[in-house]
Amino acid sequence: MTRSSARQGRKTALAAALVLAAVAGSAAPPAAAQTGDLFDNLATRPVTLLDAGIKRVRAGAQTAAARLTTAVGPPAQFRVTFDSALRRLDVRFDVTVAPEKANEAFCWARRGIAIREMFSIGAIRYTLKLSDEERVRRRLGVMFSREPETTEREIVSLGQRLADVTYVELNLLTPTSETPVTCRAVVHRLEWR
Repeated sequence: MTRSSARQGRKTALAAALVLAAVAGSAAPPAAAQTGDLFDNLATRPVTLLDAGIKRVRAGAQTAAARLTTAVGPPAQFRVTFDSALRRLDVRFDVTVAPEKANEAFCWARRGIAIREMFSIGAIRYTLKLSDEERVRRRLGVMFSREPETTEREIVSLGQRLADVTYVELNLLTPTSETPVTCRAVVHRLEWR
Protein backbone atom coordinates (compact mmCIF):
# COMPACT_ATOMS: atom_id res chain seq x y z
CA MET A 1 0.00 0.00 0.00
CA THR A 2 1.38 3.40 -0.89
CA ARG A 3 1.75 6.22 1.51
CA SER A 4 -0.97 8.33 -0.15
CA SER A 5 -3.49 5.50 -0.17
CA ALA A 6 -2.78 4.81 3.52
CA ARG A 7 -3.26 8.50 4.28
CA GLN A 8 -6.50 8.48 2.25
CA GLY A 9 -7.72 5.43 4.21
CA ARG A 10 -7.03 7.17 7.53
CA LYS A 11 -8.87 10.29 6.32
CA THR A 12 -11.85 8.20 5.27
CA ALA A 13 -11.86 6.35 8.59
CA LEU A 14 -11.56 9.63 10.47
CA ALA A 15 -14.39 11.18 8.45
CA ALA A 16 -16.58 8.13 9.06
CA ALA A 17 -15.82 8.27 12.78
CA LEU A 18 -16.68 11.98 12.90
CA VAL A 19 -19.96 11.42 11.02
CA LEU A 20 -20.84 8.53 13.33
CA ALA A 21 -20.04 10.61 16.40
CA ALA A 22 -22.15 13.50 15.08
CA VAL A 23 -25.09 11.20 14.36
CA ALA A 24 -24.80 9.52 17.77
CA GLY A 25 -24.53 12.90 19.49
CA SER A 26 -27.61 14.28 17.74
CA ALA A 27 -29.74 11.21 18.42
CA ALA A 28 -32.36 11.51 21.11
CA PRO A 29 -31.05 10.73 24.57
CA PRO A 30 -32.33 7.61 26.33
CA ALA A 31 -35.84 7.77 27.80
CA ALA A 32 -34.45 8.00 31.34
CA ALA A 33 -32.50 11.13 30.44
CA GLN A 34 -35.53 12.72 28.73
CA THR A 35 -37.86 12.34 31.65
CA GLY A 36 -36.18 14.76 34.03
CA ASP A 37 -37.89 14.71 37.39
CA LEU A 38 -40.26 11.75 37.52
CA PHE A 39 -42.99 13.55 39.44
CA ASP A 40 -42.86 16.69 37.29
CA ASN A 41 -43.18 14.49 34.21
CA LEU A 42 -46.16 12.63 35.65
CA ALA A 43 -47.80 15.90 36.70
CA THR A 44 -47.69 17.21 33.13
CA ARG A 45 -49.30 14.17 31.54
CA PRO A 46 -53.05 14.45 31.00
CA VAL A 47 -55.36 11.92 32.57
CA THR A 48 -58.44 11.17 30.50
CA LEU A 49 -61.86 10.45 31.91
CA LEU A 50 -61.45 6.92 30.52
CA ASP A 51 -58.21 6.45 32.51
CA ALA A 52 -59.76 7.80 35.69
CA GLY A 53 -62.98 5.82 35.25
CA ILE A 54 -61.20 2.52 34.67
CA LYS A 55 -59.09 3.13 37.77
CA ARG A 56 -62.27 3.75 39.79
CA VAL A 57 -63.87 0.57 38.44
CA ARG A 58 -60.67 -1.34 39.24
CA ALA A 59 -60.68 -0.01 42.82
CA GLY A 60 -64.29 -1.11 43.20
CA ALA A 61 -63.48 -4.54 41.77
CA GLN A 62 -60.65 -4.90 44.27
CA THR A 63 -63.08 -4.21 47.12
CA ALA A 64 -65.57 -6.67 45.65
CA ALA A 65 -62.91 -9.37 45.25
CA ALA A 66 -62.06 -9.11 48.94
CA ARG A 67 -65.75 -9.62 49.75
CA LEU A 68 -66.01 -12.64 47.42
CA THR A 69 -63.06 -14.50 48.94
CA THR A 70 -64.08 -17.74 50.65
CA ALA A 71 -62.36 -19.98 53.17
CA VAL A 72 -62.11 -22.77 50.58
CA GLY A 73 -59.40 -21.36 48.36
CA PRO A 74 -57.05 -18.51 47.59
CA PRO A 75 -58.21 -14.88 47.54
CA ALA A 76 -60.63 -14.04 44.74
CA GLN A 77 -58.89 -12.66 41.68
CA PHE A 78 -60.17 -9.84 39.49
CA ARG A 79 -59.30 -8.17 36.23
CA VAL A 80 -60.64 -4.99 34.62
CA THR A 81 -59.87 -4.44 30.94
CA PHE A 82 -60.97 -2.12 28.16
CA ASP A 83 -61.27 -3.76 24.75
CA SER A 84 -60.65 -0.88 22.35
CA ALA A 85 -61.58 -2.96 19.29
CA LEU A 86 -64.98 -3.97 20.69
CA ARG A 87 -65.42 -0.70 22.64
CA ARG A 88 -66.26 -2.66 25.76
CA LEU A 89 -65.25 -2.67 29.42
CA ASP A 90 -64.86 -6.13 30.97
CA VAL A 91 -64.70 -6.97 34.66
CA ARG A 92 -63.84 -10.55 35.57
CA PHE A 93 -63.77 -12.31 38.93
CA ASP A 94 -62.37 -15.79 39.62
CA VAL A 95 -63.59 -17.22 42.92
CA THR A 96 -62.75 -20.63 44.41
CA VAL A 97 -65.72 -22.25 46.15
CA ALA A 98 -66.69 -25.62 47.61
CA PRO A 99 -67.80 -28.12 44.93
CA GLU A 100 -71.42 -28.15 46.15
CA LYS A 101 -71.67 -24.38 45.54
CA ALA A 102 -70.47 -24.51 41.95
CA ASN A 103 -73.82 -24.00 40.25
CA GLU A 104 -75.46 -21.34 38.13
CA ALA A 105 -77.78 -19.97 40.83
CA PHE A 106 -74.89 -19.48 43.28
CA CYS A 107 -72.79 -17.92 40.51
CA TRP A 108 -75.47 -15.31 39.76
CA ALA A 109 -75.96 -14.60 43.47
CA ARG A 110 -72.21 -14.03 44.01
CA ARG A 111 -72.03 -11.91 40.86
CA GLY A 112 -74.83 -9.71 42.22
CA ILE A 113 -72.93 -9.33 45.50
CA ALA A 114 -69.78 -8.40 43.58
CA ILE A 115 -71.57 -5.71 41.58
CA ARG A 116 -73.32 -4.26 44.63
CA GLU A 117 -70.00 -4.12 46.46
CA MET A 118 -68.13 -2.73 43.46
CA PHE A 119 -70.54 0.20 43.09
CA SER A 120 -71.24 0.74 46.82
CA ILE A 121 -74.93 -0.06 46.40
CA GLY A 122 -76.62 0.52 49.73
CA ALA A 123 -73.84 2.78 51.00
CA ILE A 124 -75.01 5.87 49.11
CA ARG A 125 -78.32 7.48 49.97
CA TYR A 126 -80.40 8.81 47.08
CA THR A 127 -83.36 11.16 47.46
CA LEU A 128 -85.18 9.18 44.77
CA LYS A 129 -86.29 5.59 45.17
CA LEU A 130 -84.10 3.72 42.69
CA SER A 131 -83.62 0.05 41.84
CA ASP A 132 -80.19 -1.47 42.34
CA GLU A 133 -79.83 -1.64 38.55
CA GLU A 134 -80.47 2.10 38.25
CA ARG A 135 -78.01 2.81 41.06
CA VAL A 136 -75.34 0.82 39.22
CA ARG A 137 -75.94 2.88 36.09
CA ARG A 138 -75.66 6.15 38.03
CA ARG A 139 -72.51 5.09 39.88
CA LEU A 140 -70.93 4.05 36.59
CA GLY A 141 -71.78 7.47 35.15
CA VAL A 142 -70.20 9.18 38.18
CA MET A 143 -67.03 7.08 37.86
CA PHE A 144 -66.45 8.32 34.31
CA SER A 145 -67.37 11.99 34.71
CA ARG A 146 -66.09 15.23 36.16
CA GLU A 147 -68.58 15.52 38.99
CA PRO A 148 -68.51 19.24 39.72
CA GLU A 149 -68.86 20.12 36.03
CA THR A 150 -71.30 17.40 34.97
CA THR A 151 -75.05 17.71 35.44
CA GLU A 152 -77.17 14.95 36.95
CA ARG A 153 -78.84 14.38 33.59
CA GLU A 154 -75.45 13.96 31.87
CA ILE A 155 -74.30 11.51 34.56
CA VAL A 156 -77.46 9.42 34.17
CA SER A 157 -77.15 9.42 30.37
CA LEU A 158 -73.46 8.51 30.47
CA GLY A 159 -74.11 5.77 33.02
CA GLN A 160 -76.84 4.22 30.89
CA ARG A 161 -74.61 4.20 27.82
CA LEU A 162 -71.66 2.74 29.76
CA ALA A 163 -73.83 0.10 31.43
CA ASP A 164 -74.76 -1.31 28.03
CA VAL A 165 -71.09 -1.88 27.12
CA THR A 166 -69.73 -2.95 30.53
CA TYR A 167 -69.77 -6.67 31.26
CA VAL A 168 -69.19 -8.47 34.52
CA GLU A 169 -68.17 -12.12 34.47
CA LEU A 170 -67.83 -14.35 37.50
CA ASN A 171 -66.12 -17.74 37.33
CA LEU A 172 -66.67 -20.22 40.15
CA LEU A 173 -63.67 -22.52 40.44
CA THR A 174 -63.46 -25.61 42.60
CA PRO A 175 -60.42 -27.50 43.87
CA THR A 176 -61.77 -30.68 42.23
CA SER A 177 -62.89 -29.49 38.78
CA GLU A 178 -61.02 -27.88 35.93
CA THR A 179 -64.18 -26.46 34.34
CA PRO A 180 -65.52 -23.30 36.01
CA VAL A 181 -69.16 -22.34 36.31
CA THR A 182 -69.44 -18.98 34.56
CA CYS A 183 -72.08 -16.28 34.60
CA ARG A 184 -71.69 -13.16 32.47
CA ALA A 185 -73.95 -10.27 31.53
CA VAL A 186 -74.06 -6.51 31.26
CA VAL A 187 -73.24 -4.82 34.55
CA HIS A 188 -76.76 -3.58 35.29
CA ARG A 189 -78.21 -7.08 35.13
CA LEU A 190 -77.72 -8.17 38.73
CA GLU A 191 -80.05 -11.14 39.11
CA TRP A 192 -80.34 -14.56 37.52
CA ARG A 193 -83.24 -14.44 35.07
